[in-house]
Amino acid sequence: MNLLQRKTTIAAIILATGLILLAAQLIQIGALPLTTTLNYSSQDRSLIRIWLQLAGLMGVLLPLVGLIGGWRDRQLRAILAYYFLVILAQLVTEQVVTNLYFPSLVVLIGILYTLWRTGQLWQAHQQLQRRHHLPHRRLILTLIWILLAFWSANLLLLFGISLPAIMG
Repeated sequence: MNLLQRKTTIAAIILATGLILLAAQLIQIGALPLTTTLNYSSQDRSLIRIWLQLAGLMGVLLPLVGLIGGWRDRQLRAILAYYFLVILAQLVTEQVVTNLYFPSLVVLIGILYTLWRTGQLWQAHQQLQRRHHLPHRRLILTLIWILLAFWSANLLLLFGISLPAIMG
């Protein structure tokens, strides 16, 4: 399955939204043992605050520079466009769903979208690595690796700090 196609990306966004809404309903009726609040310690809250700023820099600004620098390359432009579509979907979902339901859903949203994004980046790396006539090849592959490392670390943070903070 190619995670870097329009239909696949849109289907994933719809599926993620459905799963998040289902989780919200299950939490509300008590069938899913997760709290509705984020129960972070003050130290965890400080780390999360810094991490969110880093996420803006690493997860948005860095790929934006890559998009601008590689604008003439159609494949790279498509890869980063789908990457940004997933980022946008995550941000909108976080804003809407957490306002309609409760703040702890941001953790589940983050997990689902970060898993998808790391899959996208892995496939992007595989596709771009096979191209030998990619302008600034090393730089672009390094960018993809940095993003993969960052979002993998984000998953560790989500599973290590955020998920335990909402376990009921």
